[in-house]
Parts: sequence; structure tokens; C-alpha cells
Amino acid sequence: MIIERFNSLKKRCTGVVITLLIILFLYPSTTLAHASLIKSLPQSNSLSLNSPKEISLTFNERLEDSLYYIKVINDEGQSVTSKKAKLDAKRTTLSLEIPKLADGTFVATYHIISADGHPIEGSYLFTIGTSIAANTFLATSNSQLEHSFSWKMSTQDWLLYLSRIFYYLTLLLLIGWVMWSVVIRKRDEKVQQSLQKWRVGLLRAFVFALIFLVYYHYQELIGEGGAAELLHLFFETSIGVSWLASFILAIAGFFILQRKLWIDLIWIAAMVAVKSLNGHAMAFKPIGWTLGLDAVHIAAAALWVGGLAISIVLWRNKSFLKLWLPQFSRAAFYSILILTVTGSLTAWFYLPKLSYVQYSQWGTLLVIKVGLVLAVAITGFWIRRHMKNHNTQEDLTAGGLSKWLKVDLILMIAVVSIVGLLTYAAPIPKNDPFNWHEMGEKAHLTLNINPNVPGVNTFDLEIWLPSKAGNPKQVELLLKYKGDQKLAPISIPLEAIEDKNLVPGEYESFDGFVKYVYKSEGPYLSFAGKWGLELNIYDAEDNEVSFTNEMRVY
Repeated sequence: MIIERFNSLKKRCTGVVITLLIILFLYPSTTLAHASLIKSLPQSNSLSLNSPKEISLTFNERLEDSLYYIKVINDEGQSVTSKKAKLDAKRTTLSLEIPKLADGTFVATYHIISADGHPIEGSYLFTIGTSIAANTFLATSNSQLEHSFSWKMSTQDWLLYLSRIFYYLTLLLLIGWVMWSVVIRKRDEKVQQSLQKWRVGLLRAFVFALIFLVYYHYQELIGEGGAAELLHLFFETSIGVSWLASFILAIAGFFILQRKLWIDLIWIAAMVAVKSLNGHAMAFKPIGWTLGLDAVHIAAAALWVGGLAISIVLWRNKSFLKLWLPQFSRAAFYSILILTVTGSLTAWFYLPKLSYVQYSQWGTLLVIKVGLVLAVAITGFWIRRHMKNHNTQEDLTAGGLSKWLKVDLILMIAVVSIVGLLTYAAPIPKNDPFNWHEMGEKAHLTLNINPNVPGVNTFDLEIWLPSKAGNPKQVELLLKYKGDQKLAPISIPLEAIEDKNLVPGEYESFDGFVKYVYKSEGPYLSFAGKWGLELNIYDAEDNEVSFTNEMRVY
């Protein structure tokens, strides 16, 4: 009987799951987050009289120990050195030795892979000499490679996201199919033949989907390294190793599955574990918990997806459905329950606060996924209600049950599609340098905060006062925390410096106004949250001009 086989299998699966979780929890718990640049030397848009000895970039998480580079390009579009960048022992700081640079404007461009397998790229300007070169050939960017879904994406981006959806759909179908094949093995010869036929088809589909996925992702990962870097990708990065292991397991599946029960169980556990090592779970702490939750989440999703597929494929086998549907319905209920719990815990680990769901596309997609899962739960309720009211083989497939299963199928495809998008978006929004320019009747201002992250930041302030007003008597810059904690305003100590275009831009001079430049550096943005800025300017006669603004630091 299916029920007896299922109950017997639960004991075996428990041991496999416990073993898998123990292995996952042995990974060291390290402090990780989504990769972003938090410090650069020289700084973005900086001007220095002397050439730096090296370019140093510090990130907020551990990086992959391969496929990284820094390049420095001069105003003729040529690289200033052929040396390779080096990664420090902590794998958070990338540096490149450079020769003495002549006066001019340079572009520092970099490429790294974060711990969760996402490629990060960026460029920024810095200047050597006494002024900004007039022929600067690249506007300030200091931007990173963004992964966000849009209806106006290019064809290449559409294919990239479709490859992810196809990959997750075939992955869950394949793992779930093998799971249920273990439960109902040797049940019926015709059923087994059908299961075997579809299993082979799913293996082929998964191999194709994996190749499709790799094809549309590898170029971003290797950057400008070319085909020669493919070996480093597949053997020295976690995402590449995950892809390679998945491919090997899929090929092995053609020859080893449905022969021995213990082989099938190991294959299932290996597929789940390999996938868990590729994704956001690798970039958040505690890594043992996030990997374990991800593994359980994948297994539960596969159980539901695979079981639903079997229900559709074997719909015409009435005698099989009589035993199958009640068992699958019960398993699907627990799968959705497990998915809800593990998904909630995962979001709790990924987000500093639940309110962060409103600030990123990842949060929006998560809310949509929650809504779809709720619809799945309601659909499951109606399916179980129908089965409770129809006991015979004829009644079981009558009365609209097939329609509810089709609704469940559509919802499943929608959920998996959202997962394909969700896994390529950043849970935490990226911090960008804060740029504030405002023109008033009595004063103008430009304020740049770089890199605008919790911790040490550089504050570059320029103000313009009417020439008749004379030198400012006092300039006061205040930070006001807008979060839950009530804090007194933090005063930023400003140092008046000689104007050397340290904050280059289009706002250099205004008729009838005189520019004054101030600078400060320190850990005044001590933690993430919403911050208010207040700038108070007092002229020689104590006349006050005030400006206010707000920003959010993640």
C-alpha cells in the first residue's frame, strides 16, 4: 500500500535529513550580507595632489576567491598597469598596486563575485593634480551591476530570467518526481513504466535547463576574463561548483535511479544540498541555519511540485488515483506548512527588519509569493473538501476536481516563476552615495556623503553665499535619526578647506555668490535607518539660512 510505503519511508528520510542538516550546520557561522562596496581608496570623485600607491576596495561581505579584477584606465582609455589585483586573507578587501600616475582623471573599474554567487561590477572617477581635467571622458558612476526585473528589459535579460524560471521548474519537478517514485516504487507495472518514462524526460529537461541557465549567466560571472576563466568559474567558485555537481548528478541519474532505495535517497539529498550551496543562503548569517532552511524549503517545494505533476500525468488511472490523491493531498498540506515556516524564517534571517520588504524589488516579489502561496492553501482546502465528499473512484474524479488541480498547477507555475525572479534580486537595497544640491534665495549648497553606509563616511560640503554677506560665521551640519530610538542630533565637525574642486561637478560658480568648501570624515552614520539632515548657515551678521533633507541608509 502507498500509505504503508510512505510511513516506512519517513523513518529512512528522517535519518537522511538529520545527516544533511548536521553537515550543513558544520559550516562556520560568519557575518555576511549582500555584497556592496563600503570603502574605496582613493575615494570616488576625489582629487589628490599625489598619486596613490594602490587602489583598495573594501566590501561588506566575503568574496569568491576567483574571477576578480581591478583596472585603472587613463584619459586615453588605456590601462595603467598589467598587474593583477590581490584579495586579502579575510576576502573582503581587493587591492591593486599601480605605478606613479601623471596628472589627470582616471577611472577605477572592478569586478567581483559575492558569496551568494552574484556578479558585482562598478566604476568611479578620481583625479590627480590641481583641478579636474576638462576632457573627462566618463561621467561619475560608482554603480554596481543591478539585477532587477522590468517589463522593459532587453531580450537578453528576458532570456536570462526565463532561464532561471525554467531551471527552478525542472529542478523541483525532477527532485519531487524522484521523491514520489521512491514512495510508490513497485506499486503497479504500468504506473512504474509511466514514472520511469517521465523521469527520463525530466532528467533531459533539467540538463537542458541547466545548460540554458549557465549560458545566460557565465559571462557576467567571468567579467572580461574570457573563456580561459571558465575553469576558475567551475572549480573555484561555489556557484560554479554547484552547477557542475548538479550536471554530474543529473547525468548519473540516467543510470543509477530506481535501482536501489538508498541510492535514490542519497541522490535526492545530494541534489538538494548542491542547490542549497548556490544562492542567497550562502551570504547571510548564521550560515548553518540559512543553508539548512534553504535545503528543507527546496525539499518541501519539490514534494508539492512533483506530486502535483504526478496527479496530472496519471489522471486517467482511476484505481491509482483512489489511493494516491488522499496521500498526496495530506503531503501537500504539510509541504505548504513547511514552506510557510521555512520561508518566514528565511526572510527573518535575510532582512534586518520586516519593514525592509517595502524598499526593494525582492520584498515586493516576496509579498506576491506569499499571496500566491495563500491561494495555493485555499485551493488545497477545496481539493480536500471535494475528496472528503466523494469516496468512490468515479466520484473522486468528478465534480470539478480536475479544474481545482489545474488551478493548483497554474498557481504552482506562478510561484516557481516568482522564485526565479526572487533568487536574482537583492534582499537588502544597495546604498548609493548621497548627493544633495539645493539652490535658495540666500544660499546654495551641495553635499556629498560617500559611500553612505553605516560606519565611516566622508562628508564633502560646498555652500555659496552672496558676495555682500561676507564669510560665514558658522556652518552647522546635523544628523537626526528618524528611527525608533530617540537620539539627540549628531553634529558633524566641519573643517573649512581651500577650494580645490574636491567635489567635482557642474555646480562650480554662481554670479554674485562666493563658494566655501568644508570636509569631514568619521563614523557619524553609526547604524542603518532613516536619517534627517539639517544644514544651518550663519553669516557675519548672524542671519540664519537653513536647509533640510532626508535619506535612508541600509
